[in-house]
Amino acid sequence: MNQDPLFELTRSPQLNALINRTKDFYSGEITDAEYKESIKALYSFRKELREVLREQIKFTPMTPSLRRQTDSIEIYLEDIRKSLEEIYSYFNDRNRDHIESGLFKCRASFDKLALAIDEIQKEEASGKEYSKAPLQNELMRIGYAMLEGSVSRDAFKIKLDSMKNSLRMYYGYFGNIVPSGGEREYFEEHREEMRLTVREYIKALEEASLYYRDFNPEHVKSGLSRSHDAAEKLLEFQQKLLELKSVKRCFKCGAENEASSRYCISCSAALPVIADESGETIDFKVDENNSINNTGHVQTELTKKVTDTVDAFKSGAMTLYDASAVISSITDSIAQTRKEKESLQIPQEIQQDSEYAPMFNEVEELMTAGLIDMEEGLRSLLYSMEGNDESGMIFAIERFLGGADSLSKVVMMSQQAQSEQ
Repeated sequence: MNQDPLFELTRSPQLNALINRTKDFYSGEITDAEYKESIKALYSFRKELREVLREQIKFTPMTPSLRRQTDSIEIYLEDIRKSLEEIYSYFNDRNRDHIESGLFKCRASFDKLALAIDEIQKEEASGKEYSKAPLQNELMRIGYAMLEGSVSRDAFKIKLDSMKNSLRMYYGYFGNIVPSGGEREYFEEHREEMRLTVREYIKALEEASLYYRDFNPEHVKSGLSRSHDAAEKLLEFQQKLLELKSVKRCFKCGAENEASSRYCISCSAALPVIADESGETIDFKVDENNSINNTGHVQTELTKKVTDTVDAFKSGAMTLYDASAVISSITDSIAQTRKEKESLQIPQEIQQDSEYAPMFNEVEELMTAGLIDMEEGLRSLLYSMEGNDESGMIFAIERFLGGADSLSKVVMMSQQAQSEQ
């Protein structure tokens, strides 16, 4: 008897954890509260992964290829958020279609995300080579540049912390990895050895972090050397798993291809490459002050008002009635802005401008999507506040802030267009 496709495990241990918990939830082995915690755990992983990836790409110049992959990653992470929100909506009406639809969408988004991350790692690997493992190579380049004085201490610390966070998550979910086909035997044989290697990797990075206690460069040198050995061992293990895969599944159309294929035989989409490829030298990127900015969501007066209101409500400093009044007022203003925008006609001269029209349309679509996400996020927030559903509030605020980020991106695109004129 074939396994239910809903419960088929993936290469993502974090997603596998939720899939297994879904199976337990369906069989009545865990409660509503426990299943909600499982959804929140994957949501937290997605949020942390987003922050880690944003920090990592700050050290690589934005080539056209990297920009495309970075934009795609933001889309896939947003799709994962929406999928988890859809799963969570089960608790509104007890319709399992929400869980099954959300879980399948989440699986597809994770697959696409993995391919996009692979492409970014190939870009990062093309600089000066200290390690064949792309992310470790970037860490070593920045670490040694910091010791030479060409990069700030803060720049290395942010890169170091993002690596540690990523590895800690990987270590925590390592037991949920379930390879398929020819990979399984090799993985089971080396599972414990690789798990201990990840642990050693983390300890090596913690040693490098001791530099910020006494600024002794030997901590960095020793930590980078130890982490290099662990990274090379993990890379060899991962490449062996890839070699044992008999097929590659196209993320775009789902068709199966031979492991050596570069392009999908069905739709011609580019497929991930197993072998390492060398490329042009790419240096890390810092600002004119030899430092970097550590930002998450764009914080504006409006978004601050929303988050401050929610914080006041949660702490008991503001009643539900007063908090709802503030959120409702903001929701109404956003809804009115969206309606006014939709009533505007695109100028005829723009419609006829073959060069400018595509960019204008992209801005229009992004702005509309941003306003909708902000409006719907606030409506969900009101519903969650009324039910005192803290998890629901987290999802709702994230959707609202995602919409605000889209509008901020519109502003940046407009400023860039103006500077190019």
